[in-house]
Amino acid sequence: MTRTRQALYLAVGLAGACVAGVLALELLLGNWWHADPWLAVARLNVVGDRRVDFSVEHLYASAQPTIRYSRDANGLRGSCAQPREIEILTIGGSTTDQRYVGDGHTWQDGLQQRLTAALGRRVCVTNAGVDGHSSFGHLAALDHWLPLVAGLRPRLVVLYIGINDAGFRLQPNEGYDTSPDQPADDLKSLLRERSALVHLAIAARSVWRGLGAGPAYAEHAKRRLAAADYVVEAPSPGVEALVGRNTALFEQRLSAILLRIRERGATPVCVSQPHRFVQDVGGRRRGIADVFRFENRSFSGLDYALSLDALNAAMQRLCTADRGHFVDLAARPFAPDDFYDPVHHTPAGASRIAGHLAEAFERQGIAALLR
Repeated sequence: MTRTRQALYLAVGLAGACVAGVLALELLLGNWWHADPWLAVARLNVVGDRRVDFSVEHLYASAQPTIRYSRDANGLRGSCAQPREIEILTIGGSTTDQRYVGDGHTWQDGLQQRLTAALGRRVCVTNAGVDGHSSFGHLAALDHWLPLVAGLRPRLVVLYIGINDAGFRLQPNEGYDTSPDQPADDLKSLLRERSALVHLAIAARSVWRGLGAGPAYAEHAKRRLAAADYVVEAPSPGVEALVGRNTALFEQRLSAILLRIRERGATPVCVSQPHRFVQDVGGRRRGIADVFRFENRSFSGLDYALSLDALNAAMQRLCTADRGHFVDLAARPFAPDDFYDPVHHTPAGASRIAGHLAEAFERQGIAALLR
């Protein structure tokens, strides 16, 4: 037998062994023979048991060039040792998750410190924010992820939501907040739900996802805005009808979210979010251009603000009607250095959020619910 043929046989043998090994691991660890709800939760972009160091030099000035980002085995972020200790659970997208704000410096950490000092005992606040989640994902998380966390019974659930819904979110954000109860009607969905290797790839992508292009409200990239960026003087034609349609559908999902929170014995606290898509320039309210796209049309900061204002009004109405609370954080003062892009906060911004929330909790009697 020639050496070439021997090398070919050896290569085929090794390839076959590798394929067999991968298939064996897949069958052993995947969700093919038994229903593992935690693997199904992978469809929600939930990352569990991860500790990653991220560089932040490209985002904001910091004494430390890297930060530590951690999620525990349940996919939660924070210093609560056990789920039963959690009194305040925070739900939202990337502005709740805060991928590039280090452990101990998120607004949840700051709120925990302030409430602990105010009440004279340790108050445990945890972070269930998931990058990319809209209200579709928040609802799915309450149905499929958070019930799996043994002992989790928070007294307050803070909904820091709306940012990912304002860009006319009429369908789930594919790859981020697709609910596990939606049938896996194609091979891609089936592998995403059942495959251990795909689950591992999803988790790796979620943690290591770069700063690629995307809608302005969803990107993580340093963007210093100047007065010259605010060039749009009027909302887009016909935007009011789209805002009305988007808001009506958001209200349906929010009502379901509030019901889930009440069913678990918690009180909802809805919070509006600040952003920098609009600004007063020369006494006139102007927006930046091309903030998001919908149905092949570009929409401005003014359009986005109009939509988000409508969602905030819906939150205020529905949350208070449900015997919950509404905190208008968007109306509170923020400095330019509190943001590294139009919606995501620096550690200084996270600290300011914590201060505003702690003040509102005391003023509105929310902190008294923890006494």
